[in-house]
Amino acid sequence: MKRLFTVYVTLISFLGCALFLYTWPFSDVNVQNEWFLLLLFAGAVVLLSRYTIYLPPNGNAFTLESSVYLALLFTHGLHFSLIILLISSFVMYFWYPRKTSWFNRVFNFSVYTMMICGSYYAYIVFGGVVGKVSIYDFGSYIASFAAFFCFKRITYDHIFFIALIY
Repeated sequence: MKRLFTVYVTLISFLGCALFLYTWPFSDVNVQNEWFLLLLFAGAVVLLSRYTIYLPPNGNAFTLESSVYLALLFTHGLHFSLIILLISSFVMYFWYPRKTSWFNRVFNFSVYTMMICGSYYAYIVFGGVVGKVSIYDFGSYIASFAAFFCFKRITYDHIFFIALIY
């Protein structure tokens, strides 16, 4: 069980990090001109990740950092969203308590990279245009949300399935 879990987490981590390096988000974003926006959105992601919203039955909670990634995806594009993910991941690694290991943080970074890239390409394939927010792109927004949800369910549910089997 432990070995299968480790292999799965390692595979997803390598795939996500390879996808991040393949897209290489530093090529399109001019950090010197957009440093304020980068820090502002990274700070928003860190704060939304830090403060958890709890639902009435015990044990149910969620955070809203995914909404920032998707909004940035629609307005600024893939590379900007991935840089925000990288900055916020570094900030959360050093700011948060050391309850989680570095390998879990790499896994989370990789999963978010795959979710952001998958939802971006679903948005583009279904006719969405980056920077243009319109009601006529409703189908591409729904496709992007569905891709984000599917990637999240596929990657995270396998961990719980492996834990249940063994």
